Amino acid sequence: MTLYDSRDTTIRGAYWQYLSSLTLVVVGGLFYIFIIHFYSTEIVGVFSLLSAIAFLFGTVFSLGLQTGIQHFISYHLGRGEDGMIRALVRKFTAVGFLLSLAAFATLWLLSPAFALLFFHSYAYLDYLRLMDVEIFATIFNGILLYMLLGLQSFRLNGMLNIFNYAVGYGLIIPLLLINSNPIRIIFAWIAGYYATTFLLLYYVHSRVGGAPKTNSGVSLSPVLSYSIPIFISGLVSYGATYVDRFIVSFLINLSELGIYNFSLLLINALSILVLPFTSVLLSRLSEFYGRGDRESFRLYSLKA
Repeated sequence: MTLYDSRDTTIRGAYWQYLSSLTLVVVGGLFYIFIIHFYSTEIVGVFSLLSAIAFLFGTVFSLGLQTGIQHFISYHLGRGEDGMIRALVRKFTAVGFLLSLAAFATLWLLSPAFALLFFHSYAYLDYLRLMDVEIFATIFNGILLYMLLGLQSFRLNGMLNIFNYAVGYGLIIPLLLINSNPIRIIFAWIAGYYATTFLLLYYVHSRVGGAPKTNSGVSLSPVLSYSIPIFISGLVSYGATYVDRFIVSFLINLSELGIYNFSLLLINALSILVLPFTSVLLSRLSEFYGRGDRESFRLYSLKA
Protein backbone atom coordinates (compact mmCIF):
# COMPACT_ATOMS: atom_id res chain seq x y z
CA MET A 1 0.00 0.00 0.00
CA THR A 2 1.34 3.43 -0.95
CA LEU A 3 1.42 6.47 1.32
CA TYR A 4 -1.40 7.93 -0.77
CA ASP A 5 -3.63 4.92 -0.09
CA SER A 6 -3.11 5.17 3.68
CA ARG A 7 -4.30 8.78 4.01
CA ASP A 8 -7.45 9.71 5.97
CA THR A 9 -10.62 11.14 4.46
CA THR A 10 -11.40 14.84 4.87
CA ILE A 11 -14.40 14.24 7.15
CA ARG A 12 -12.53 11.82 9.36
CA GLY A 13 -9.55 14.15 9.49
CA ALA A 14 -11.62 17.20 10.40
CA TYR A 15 -13.40 15.22 13.13
CA TRP A 16 -10.16 14.25 14.86
CA GLN A 17 -8.67 17.72 14.46
CA TYR A 18 -11.70 19.32 16.07
CA LEU A 19 -11.72 16.71 18.83
CA SER A 20 -8.04 17.42 19.52
CA SER A 21 -8.58 21.19 19.62
CA LEU A 22 -11.65 20.85 21.84
CA THR A 23 -9.66 18.69 24.26
CA LEU A 24 -6.96 21.36 24.49
CA VAL A 25 -9.50 24.13 25.15
CA VAL A 26 -11.24 22.09 27.86
CA VAL A 27 -8.14 20.86 29.71
CA GLY A 28 -6.44 24.26 29.35
CA GLY A 29 -9.44 26.04 30.85
CA LEU A 30 -9.74 23.49 33.66
CA PHE A 31 -6.03 23.87 34.36
CA TYR A 32 -6.29 27.61 35.00
CA ILE A 33 -9.44 27.13 37.08
CA PHE A 34 -7.58 24.51 39.09
CA ILE A 35 -4.49 26.60 39.84
CA ILE A 36 -6.48 29.74 40.69
CA HIS A 37 -8.33 27.71 43.35
CA PHE A 38 -5.21 26.16 44.87
CA TYR A 39 -2.59 28.86 44.32
CA SER A 40 -2.31 32.62 44.29
CA THR A 41 -2.95 34.85 41.28
CA GLU A 42 0.83 35.33 41.17
CA ILE A 43 1.29 31.65 40.28
CA VAL A 44 -1.36 32.01 37.58
CA GLY A 45 0.65 34.94 36.23
CA VAL A 46 3.85 32.88 36.33
CA PHE A 47 2.37 30.10 34.21
CA SER A 48 0.75 32.55 31.82
CA LEU A 49 4.12 34.18 31.25
CA LEU A 50 5.92 30.83 30.95
CA SER A 51 3.43 29.78 28.28
CA ALA A 52 3.99 33.04 26.39
CA ILE A 53 7.78 32.52 26.48
CA ALA A 54 7.40 28.92 25.32
CA PHE A 55 5.21 30.04 22.42
CA LEU A 56 7.71 32.77 21.51
CA PHE A 57 10.59 30.30 21.27
CA GLY A 58 8.40 27.83 19.40
CA THR A 59 7.50 30.52 16.85
CA VAL A 60 11.05 31.81 16.40
CA PHE A 61 12.95 28.52 16.27
CA SER A 62 10.50 26.54 14.15
CA LEU A 63 11.21 29.05 11.32
CA GLY A 64 7.77 28.35 9.84
CA LEU A 65 9.02 24.91 8.78
CA GLN A 66 6.02 23.15 10.31
CA THR A 67 3.65 24.43 7.63
CA GLY A 68 6.35 24.17 4.98
CA ILE A 69 7.03 20.50 5.61
CA GLN A 70 3.28 19.80 5.75
CA HIS A 71 2.79 21.41 2.32
CA PHE A 72 5.68 19.66 0.59
CA ILE A 73 4.87 16.21 1.97
CA SER A 74 1.26 16.51 0.74
CA TYR A 75 2.53 17.93 -2.57
CA HIS A 76 4.73 14.87 -3.16
CA LEU A 77 1.91 12.65 -1.89
CA GLY A 78 -0.28 13.96 -4.70
CA ARG A 79 2.49 13.21 -7.21
CA GLY A 80 2.99 9.68 -5.86
CA GLU A 81 6.63 10.39 -4.95
CA ASP A 82 6.94 8.29 -1.81
CA GLY A 83 10.72 8.25 -2.01
CA MET A 84 10.86 12.06 -1.85
CA ILE A 85 8.56 12.03 1.17
CA ARG A 86 10.82 9.55 2.95
CA ALA A 87 13.86 11.72 2.23
CA LEU A 88 12.05 14.87 3.40
CA VAL A 89 10.96 13.24 6.66
CA ARG A 90 14.46 12.02 7.46
CA LYS A 91 16.16 15.29 6.62
CA PHE A 92 13.70 17.49 8.49
CA THR A 93 13.73 15.23 11.52
CA ALA A 94 17.42 16.10 11.82
CA VAL A 95 16.68 19.79 11.16
CA GLY A 96 13.95 19.76 13.81
CA PHE A 97 16.32 18.24 16.35
CA LEU A 98 18.95 20.92 15.67
CA LEU A 99 16.41 23.76 15.90
CA SER A 100 15.12 22.35 19.20
CA LEU A 101 18.67 22.17 20.51
CA ALA A 102 19.31 25.78 19.46
CA ALA A 103 16.15 26.93 21.26
CA PHE A 104 17.18 25.05 24.40
CA ALA A 105 20.66 26.59 24.45
CA THR A 106 19.34 30.11 23.77
CA LEU A 107 16.73 30.11 26.53
CA TRP A 108 19.14 28.50 28.98
CA LEU A 109 21.56 31.39 28.46
CA LEU A 110 18.83 34.06 28.50
CA SER A 111 16.94 32.66 31.51
CA PRO A 112 18.59 34.97 34.11
CA ALA A 113 17.81 38.06 32.03
CA PHE A 114 14.22 36.92 31.39
CA ALA A 115 13.74 36.19 35.09
CA LEU A 116 14.85 39.66 36.12
CA LEU A 117 13.09 41.51 33.30
CA PHE A 118 9.65 39.90 33.42
CA PHE A 119 9.47 38.05 36.76
CA HIS A 120 11.26 40.91 38.58
CA SER A 121 13.43 38.50 40.58
CA TYR A 122 15.36 35.23 40.31
CA ALA A 123 12.73 33.41 42.37
CA TYR A 124 11.32 31.70 39.29
CA LEU A 125 14.61 31.02 37.49
CA ASP A 126 14.22 27.26 38.13
CA TYR A 127 10.79 27.40 36.47
CA LEU A 128 12.32 28.97 33.37
CA ARG A 129 15.15 26.45 33.21
CA LEU A 130 12.72 23.56 33.58
CA MET A 131 10.43 25.08 30.96
CA ASP A 132 13.47 25.13 28.68
CA VAL A 133 13.57 21.33 28.87
CA GLU A 134 9.94 21.26 27.75
CA ILE A 135 10.54 23.74 24.91
CA PHE A 136 13.07 21.37 23.33
CA ALA A 137 10.37 18.70 23.03
CA THR A 138 7.67 21.22 22.07
CA ILE A 139 9.51 22.38 18.93
CA PHE A 140 10.58 18.88 17.90
CA ASN A 141 7.09 17.60 18.64
CA GLY A 142 5.49 20.31 16.49
CA ILE A 143 7.56 19.51 13.40
CA LEU A 144 6.78 15.78 13.70
CA LEU A 145 3.06 16.45 14.17
CA TYR A 146 3.00 18.56 11.00
CA MET A 147 4.71 15.71 9.16
CA LEU A 148 1.69 13.58 10.07
CA LEU A 149 -0.60 16.30 8.75
CA GLY A 150 1.41 16.31 5.52
CA LEU A 151 1.00 12.53 5.31
CA GLN A 152 -2.72 13.20 5.90
CA SER A 153 -2.72 10.95 8.96
CA PHE A 154 -5.16 13.36 10.60
CA ARG A 155 -6.59 10.75 12.97
CA LEU A 156 -3.19 9.73 14.32
CA ASN A 157 -2.17 13.38 14.62
CA GLY A 158 -5.31 14.14 16.65
CA MET A 159 -4.92 11.05 18.83
CA LEU A 160 -1.31 11.87 19.69
CA ASN A 161 -2.26 15.45 20.52
CA ILE A 162 -4.98 14.16 22.85
CA PHE A 163 -2.48 11.71 24.39
CA ASN A 164 -0.09 14.62 25.01
CA TYR A 165 -2.79 16.65 26.79
CA ALA A 166 -3.99 13.61 28.76
CA VAL A 167 -0.51 12.84 30.09
CA GLY A 168 0.67 16.44 30.48
CA TYR A 169 -2.39 17.64 32.35
CA GLY A 170 -3.49 14.31 33.83
CA LEU A 171 -0.27 13.90 35.81
CA ILE A 172 -0.60 17.31 37.45
CA ILE A 173 -2.90 16.27 40.30
CA PRO A 174 -0.97 13.07 41.25
CA LEU A 175 2.32 15.00 41.26
CA LEU A 176 0.86 17.84 43.34
CA LEU A 177 -0.57 15.35 45.84
CA ILE A 178 2.98 14.14 46.42
CA ASN A 179 4.34 17.66 46.76
CA SER A 180 2.32 20.87 46.40
CA ASN A 181 5.17 22.85 44.84
CA PRO A 182 3.68 24.25 41.58
CA ILE A 183 6.93 23.60 39.71
CA ARG A 184 5.73 20.00 39.49
CA ILE A 185 3.20 21.15 36.90
CA ILE A 186 6.10 21.63 34.49
CA PHE A 187 7.31 18.08 35.24
CA ALA A 188 3.89 16.82 34.12
CA TRP A 189 4.08 18.84 30.90
CA ILE A 190 7.58 17.52 30.21
CA ALA A 191 6.35 13.94 30.64
CA GLY A 192 3.51 14.56 28.17
CA TYR A 193 5.66 16.17 25.50
CA TYR A 194 8.55 13.70 25.65
CA ALA A 195 6.28 10.65 25.66
CA THR A 196 4.46 12.06 22.62
CA THR A 197 7.72 12.89 20.85
CA PHE A 198 9.00 9.31 21.15
CA LEU A 199 5.69 7.98 19.83
CA LEU A 200 5.81 10.46 16.96
CA LEU A 201 9.32 9.41 15.98
CA TYR A 202 8.17 5.81 15.87
CA TYR A 203 4.93 6.35 13.95
CA VAL A 204 6.22 8.92 11.44
CA HIS A 205 9.30 6.92 10.49
CA SER A 206 7.47 3.60 10.43
CA ARG A 207 4.87 5.19 8.14
CA VAL A 208 7.50 6.21 5.57
CA GLY A 209 9.94 3.36 6.25
CA GLY A 210 8.53 1.17 3.49
CA ALA A 211 8.85 3.87 0.84
CA PRO A 212 11.58 3.39 -1.77
CA LYS A 213 14.76 5.41 -1.46
CA THR A 214 15.09 8.25 -3.92
CA ASN A 215 18.19 8.59 -6.03
CA SER A 216 17.88 12.39 -6.23
CA GLY A 217 18.90 14.50 -3.27
CA VAL A 218 16.37 16.55 -1.34
CA SER A 219 17.13 20.26 -1.14
CA LEU A 220 16.19 22.32 1.89
CA SER A 221 15.89 25.57 -0.06
CA PRO A 222 12.37 25.09 -1.54
CA VAL A 223 10.93 24.31 1.89
CA LEU A 224 12.81 27.23 3.45
CA SER A 225 11.67 29.62 0.68
CA TYR A 226 8.09 28.54 1.23
CA SER A 227 8.40 28.78 5.02
CA ILE A 228 10.02 32.22 5.40
CA PRO A 229 6.84 34.26 4.67
CA ILE A 230 4.94 31.98 7.07
CA PHE A 231 7.67 32.54 9.66
CA ILE A 232 7.35 36.33 9.31
CA SER A 233 3.56 36.06 9.48
CA GLY A 234 3.92 33.93 12.63
CA LEU A 235 6.07 36.58 14.29
CA VAL A 236 3.52 39.29 13.50
CA SER A 237 0.70 37.08 14.75
CA TYR A 238 2.64 36.29 17.91
CA GLY A 239 3.19 39.99 18.56
CA ALA A 240 -0.51 40.71 18.12
CA THR A 241 -1.48 37.87 20.47
CA TYR A 242 1.18 37.83 23.19
CA VAL A 243 3.04 41.14 23.35
CA ASP A 244 0.46 42.51 25.79
CA ARG A 245 1.37 39.82 28.31
CA PHE A 246 5.02 40.88 28.27
CA ILE A 247 4.07 44.54 28.60
CA VAL A 248 1.76 43.80 31.53
CA SER A 249 4.38 41.62 33.26
CA PHE A 250 7.07 44.26 32.69
CA LEU A 251 5.02 47.16 34.03
CA ILE A 252 3.13 45.54 36.90
CA ASN A 253 3.34 42.45 39.09
CA LEU A 254 2.62 38.81 38.28
CA SER A 255 -0.62 38.78 40.25
CA GLU A 256 -2.11 41.41 37.94
CA LEU A 257 -0.95 39.37 34.95
CA GLY A 258 -2.71 36.31 36.38
CA ILE A 259 -6.01 38.19 36.56
CA TYR A 260 -5.47 39.70 33.10
CA ASN A 261 -4.84 36.24 31.65
CA PHE A 262 -8.39 35.11 32.42
CA SER A 263 -9.84 37.83 30.19
CA LEU A 264 -7.93 36.36 27.24
CA LEU A 265 -8.90 32.69 27.63
CA LEU A 266 -12.27 32.95 25.89
CA ILE A 267 -10.90 34.91 22.93
CA ASN A 268 -8.09 32.39 22.37
CA ALA A 269 -10.57 29.51 22.62
CA LEU A 270 -12.47 30.87 19.59
CA SER A 271 -9.62 29.71 17.32
CA ILE A 272 -11.16 26.22 17.60
CA LEU A 273 -13.73 27.33 15.01
CA VAL A 274 -11.14 27.77 12.25
CA LEU A 275 -7.75 26.19 12.92
CA PRO A 276 -8.67 22.46 12.88
CA PHE A 277 -10.29 22.78 9.44
CA THR A 278 -7.41 24.76 7.97
CA SER A 279 -4.98 22.02 9.10
CA VAL A 280 -6.83 19.52 6.93
CA LEU A 281 -7.43 22.00 4.11
CA LEU A 282 -3.76 22.85 3.57
CA SER A 283 -2.81 19.18 3.16
CA ARG A 284 -5.65 18.57 0.70
CA LEU A 285 -4.92 21.65 -1.42
CA SER A 286 -1.20 20.81 -1.51
CA GLU A 287 -2.05 17.30 -2.68
CA PHE A 288 -4.33 18.62 -5.45
CA TYR A 289 -1.66 21.09 -6.52
CA GLY A 290 0.92 18.30 -6.65
CA ARG A 291 -1.11 16.14 -9.01
CA GLY A 292 -2.48 19.07 -11.03
CA ASP A 293 -6.09 18.45 -10.01
CA ARG A 294 -7.45 21.96 -10.61
CA GLU A 295 -11.11 20.94 -10.33
CA SER A 296 -10.71 19.48 -6.80
CA PHE A 297 -8.62 22.51 -5.84
CA ARG A 298 -11.42 24.81 -6.99
CA LEU A 299 -14.18 22.80 -5.24
CA TYR A 300 -12.32 22.66 -1.90
CA SER A 301 -11.59 26.39 -2.10
CA LEU A 302 -15.27 27.14 -2.63
CA LYS A 303 -16.27 24.87 0.27
CA ALA A 304 -13.72 26.55 2.52
